[in-house]
Amino acid sequence: MIPYKFNQLGVSNNKSNNISSFKIQGNSLTSMYITPVEDCVVDFGDGTKQTFTGNNSSTRVTHSYSESNIYTIKINGNHSNFRASQNIIEIIQISNSVTNYSFMFQNCSSLTAIPSTLTIPNSVTNCSNMFYECSSLTAIPSTLTIPNSVTNCSSMFRNCSSLTAIPSTLTIPNSVTNCSSMFYDCSSLTTIPSTFTIPNSVTNCSNIFNGCSRLTTIPSTFTLGNSVTDCSYMFNVCSKITAIPETLTIPNSVTDCSFMFTGCSSLTEIPSTLTIPNSVTNCSFMFTGCRSLTAIPSTLIIPNSVTNCSYMFQGCSSLTAIPETLTIPNSVINCSYMFNGCSSLTTIPSTLTIPNSATTCTYMFSRCTSLTSDISNIWPSTWNYTGTININYMFDGCSKIVGTVPADKLWNSGKKFKSTGCFRDCRLLTNYSEIPVGWK
Repeated sequence: MIPYKFNQLGVSNNKSNNISSFKIQGNSLTSMYITPVEDCVVDFGDGTKQTFTGNNSSTRVTHSYSESNIYTIKINGNHSNFRASQNIIEIIQISNSVTNYSFMFQNCSSLTAIPSTLTIPNSVTNCSNMFYECSSLTAIPSTLTIPNSVTNCSSMFRNCSSLTAIPSTLTIPNSVTNCSSMFYDCSSLTTIPSTFTIPNSVTNCSNIFNGCSRLTTIPSTFTLGNSVTDCSYMFNVCSKITAIPETLTIPNSVTDCSFMFTGCSSLTEIPSTLTIPNSVTNCSFMFTGCRSLTAIPSTLIIPNSVTNCSYMFQGCSSLTAIPETLTIPNSVINCSYMFNGCSSLTTIPSTLTIPNSATTCTYMFSRCTSLTSDISNIWPSTWNYTGTININYMFDGCSKIVGTVPADKLWNSGKKFKSTGCFRDCRLLTNYSEIPVGWK
């Protein structure tokens, strides 16, 4: 029998090696799971061992020690997956038998480093949540790459709040379809390498940099592949990003771009190249809270595939105008809060009207305190919806708007409305005194 041979860093050079090993610190082994394919022996590092029957089922492993100390745990035998104990402090090696790397080191908050010897073999298809909540992890070694066999790397480094950089060698291969939340809430991350992009195989990249509040730039090389359907929450709350590169476009495959740049409070401009394709149905919250944004480019048009554009520019307090090209198509059902809190907005173009498909426009222009527009013609000639239409607080606090509110399209139209506070404090309207009490 040929003995196992280990290199200086403790990783087996023997391809038949079935041992996974790591160090823990404490007086107990908690929340460890293994999936034994064949009988596996767990060595707890204190002279005791336990055998687990090979049944291909996830099995919880617990152990108590006589004293708190550092212990080396070894899993010996053919096992397809393991989830390490949360008090792990060091990774020694992973068995060649492991084919599922998902949740492997989830919530291992004392783990500070990934060894340069740790590689993901070509047999692995899933490495989702692999280092989820490893909050003390500061770096990813340049030797850790994702092989072409992997299809899911979602939440791989989610909530690694001490992680400061992505190495240029870590790229998403063309086999991956889901990389959503990959770096979600990596709040110390400052840059995206120029080598990192979304390949054509990916369909879901939602939340990939959500909560990366120290991220300052998006490289011009970062693009979305033409299979992406969901890019929602992509840069949500990336409050230090000041610009969107002209090369970042939304492909025709996307259906959901909601919350894409929500909370990007330092963003000053939307490039003319960023357009919403005809495939999109949801663009709600797309630029919510972008309070440094001063203008909407004339090229940003809401296509007639969209049903929800609610909160799209809510809280964009530096926005002064809406381009005439930005209209709300008759496909839209929900346009509530669309410009709520745009306190520098002075006019609504005559081309922007409420579509007859709308069922809720609640708070649409509420708190637009600088708005001076005539709102006489913003209403649809007829409302298609047969149920109750919600226009609660639509112009609440817009004390400078003018015009005549058409009774025949609203309270005398025969339609049912929720209209509480719709025109509250809008005293410059020509027929303000005629508006029913419940509407103002």
